[in-house]
Amino acid sequence: MRNLIVNGEITPMEKNSMQKKSVKDIPFIAKKGVLAVLGIVMAALCFALLSFMGRHYTLKVPVSVSVTDISQLDILLESSARSSDVSPGDIIHIESGTVEDGMLTLVLHSGERGKVFLDIRRDDEWIYGDVFYVHTGGIITINVLFGYSTGCVVIPLFIVLYLAAVIAYFVQKLREEMKLSLYHSSNVTYFSAIVFLMCALLRQLTGIFSYAGFQSTLSGFLGSADFFAVLALPLILVVSVYVTASNIQLMRREGRNWRNMLGCMLGIAIILFTLFPPILGEILQRNIEWIDVHNMKSPALYIEMIVENVVSFTAAYLECLLIGTIFFAVKAARHIPAFDKDYILILGCMIRKDGALTKLLQSRADRAVEFARMQEKATGKEIIFVPSGGQGDDEIMPEAQAIRNYLLSIGIPDERILPEDRSVNTYENLRNSAELIRRHSGRPDPKIAFSTTNYHVFRSGQLAARQGIDAEGIGSPTKKYFWLNAFVREFVAMIVSGRRQHLAAVGVLTAIILAMVLATYYLNVL
Repeated sequence: MRNLIVNGEITPMEKNSMQKKSVKDIPFIAKKGVLAVLGIVMAALCFALLSFMGRHYTLKVPVSVSVTDISQLDILLESSARSSDVSPGDIIHIESGTVEDGMLTLVLHSGERGKVFLDIRRDDEWIYGDVFYVHTGGIITINVLFGYSTGCVVIPLFIVLYLAAVIAYFVQKLREEMKLSLYHSSNVTYFSAIVFLMCALLRQLTGIFSYAGFQSTLSGFLGSADFFAVLALPLILVVSVYVTASNIQLMRREGRNWRNMLGCMLGIAIILFTLFPPILGEILQRNIEWIDVHNMKSPALYIEMIVENVVSFTAAYLECLLIGTIFFAVKAARHIPAFDKDYILILGCMIRKDGALTKLLQSRADRAVEFARMQEKATGKEIIFVPSGGQGDDEIMPEAQAIRNYLLSIGIPDERILPEDRSVNTYENLRNSAELIRRHSGRPDPKIAFSTTNYHVFRSGQLAARQGIDAEGIGSPTKKYFWLNAFVREFVAMIVSGRRQHLAAVGVLTAIILAMVLATYYLNVL
């Protein structure tokens, strides 16, 4: 691999290599603009099919068995005020009507655009009434503006096909990104999108046979987060219980503080976010009489929908990010770098008061030595150790010096140790060590690995990638009760570091929810 990213941008070297790649080598679904073109083509095809099938509507209404002929019924068509300049028969006309075995069958055909009310009576006794719309293309819908129509099942079918295409696109993008680096943050983004879109696809599949028009499409998308919550809730509950038990054990051994409760706090927060929407709905529907959430034309209903869906989608967004982060964190922790490395960084952390290594830091050093021996055995190539870490206010020496002393004590020659003793955090560990390595090697792209604790590998790799440092990580083991809470801290740190992007994503989701809820309100009010 090469230095692929500098300050979040692809380097000229990588751009050139990408430009040399033949267009034929890029899978069709991953080519630029294919999804947009595919969406336009599928929407046009869907509209054409609806226009062909939706011009007719067969209405079946149960009537009394004493009714044997349509002439015994009064069938009235009345146009709306908006369509007062057009006669009802010009909007919809009845092609045929039959009565058989207590069932009235009317075949309706569309005419001009408009809205009509169909009323069926017998001797002033009301039998049936509903509103029918005729749209551009002659499509007849019933009950609401874009309600059920003949052949409207093609809409969810096309949505399912398009979602499958989008999932295939993200799968291919994920594969391409992972070839460049295991640590790019876009890996988590693509993986999280795949998880949620798979859930949305399943939600659309389950709703095909109960489809009732475009409003069902809106309801289906708005219900995707709730559907995801239902699927994920058992796993969330199990994980939350496990995290809580782990935190209790951690606090018993390491002391009580808020850092040792992060896992438990995150688990509780996700459960509360997941359960909040149905609890809110239950409270509003049962206990607050002055808020009318049962009337389809009541603004209170749609305000409730907005609040519930924003919370549901935010929770689903965080849960998908968590799932994606867990997947890549585990993958990164278990990854063994290629045996071609020139240097291996040992990322520092706090040392003991006497200058000895803590078990956590010693484990990182031992893992680096283990990798060096594995590489030497496999290829005969020796590696230079780069212990990294400055001196904290409560430390008697730089962490790099303490690691160097330990390496010397276990037989590593001094000429194979290159300490970096100015760093105060992981970001500087990687940056300063990379600069030191380049000066020492005299090359711009030496082969680098780094050793850190298993839960810390993925975030360290991300920090390296953001600085254009091409490095592979290897993870050292830690106590089981400590690992989970430490991983949660890493996850929270990644969320905080990318807070602008995450807030922007939640903002986009909120805007989409607002648009869909307003569309639902529009459909029900007109």
